[in-house]
Amino acid sequence: QARQQAAPPRLPPLHLLSFGAFQVRIQGRPVPDQAFRGQRNKWLLAYLARSSRTQTEERVREIFWPEELERGRKGLSNSLFRLRRCLRPEGSPVLDYFSRTEEVLGLLMDWEPWLDLWVVEDIFSRFKTLQPAQWVEDIDQLIALTQAPYLDGCYMDWAVERREQIQLELTEALLIASQKATEAQLLSSGARLELSPAATRRGSTESCGLACPGPLPTGTAGRSAALHRAGHPGIAPGIRTRAFHRTAGMGYPG
Repeated sequence: QARQQAAPPRLPPLHLLSFGAFQVRIQGRPVPDQAFRGQRNKWLLAYLARSSRTQTEERVREIFWPEELERGRKGLSNSLFRLRRCLRPEGSPVLDYFSRTEEVLGLLMDWEPWLDLWVVEDIFSRFKTLQPAQWVEDIDQLIALTQAPYLDGCYMDWAVERREQIQLELTEALLIASQKATEAQLLSSGARLELSPAATRRGSTESCGLACPGPLPTGTAGRSAALHRAGHPGIAPGIRTRAFHRTAGMGYPG
């Protein structure tokens, strides 16, 4: 009787939360900040994860070690060593979350990592092509995921620029939804989506930098709802379209 072949070893799921304080979870368990052995190593992971595409090592060294080329080579190797070490769960096989070949570097997509920024960017990319009745779920998820600034606390140029870009794209998406909701009644799952007069007024008169009229309800639950819908394990749903009702004119809470 032929013996069954053992399944190839796999790394546990890697989930990265980039809105608010940058958080890394492996199989649902958070990686403590001290495990990164320095802020630069943590921001390097955030930088590599911000795109599903690989980056040239030269560009990475220019951003993180602009002082000199040789120091950057050694610094990048040391940082990757520390990242591999802190991300590899105890007892796991010697596998890697990173792809590094011929001076090109990035997350290894074979392990299906998950990043909240990718979900937000996907919503942005398809928002203008959706019909109004399809917006409710996307707006709900968008608001839930972006309740705090992108990489809050990181002031490297690339992070600040991306944070400002996300702010503008978020404002544009919410303005469109606010204006369309004023023109028509949006129906989703038999529920009527209505904006408050204040939210409608704010969405139609301000072009950018919209301010949140008040704190979002149960911030943790809001993020949990979006992560649950995006497939993040072990998190129960929370708020839904009422967040949009209250915050259609919001930017990032201050």
